[in-house]
Amino acid sequence: MIPQPNSLIIVSLLEKHAEQSEFARATWPPHITIVAWFSLDDVDALTQSLEAFAQQQTPFSTSLGRQDFFGPNKDIPVNIFPDQNQLEMLHADLFHRVAHLGAQFQEQEFMGENYRAHVTRMKARLHQLEEGEVVTIDNVCLARLTNPSSCKILQTFIFGALDETTT
Repeated sequence: MIPQPNSLIIVSLLEKHAEQSEFARATWPPHITIVAWFSLDDVDALTQSLEAFAQQQTPFSTSLGRQDFFGPNKDIPVNIFPDQNQLEMLHADLFHRVAHLGAQFQEQEFMGENYRAHVTRMKARLHQLEEGEVVTIDNVCLARLTNPSSCKILQTFIFGALDETTT
């Protein structure tokens, strides 16, 4: 599915990247989609909500599980997480926050009870994560589809980080 222009997505990046970095969708860095593609008018309200959310979170680690295949044709290689609990809670909280702000979801069938945290194995990606590899979830990132084939990181929210304007 190709998301609508200017769609937003919330992911947790597993490698550090600068805000405003732009990536081709085929070479998107390793990440876990937390809330899949949606549109929303009030991005400022979402940014404030994500900032408050992230400040209250504690980083956690989990290991990557076996390879599986997603998509209607079961042809998209992914690695799933055997322990989904913390990632499901992260998804549920952020999904409800985004929905409360009036978002229009483009992939509702992969939300809520149907959410399965995973890392997509991109053919063009130089570094592939492997089964058993431990990853740290310490951020959520808001990104925007800038054209049908690329995305831009708008802002990264680090878990437990206080806004410098409040310190």
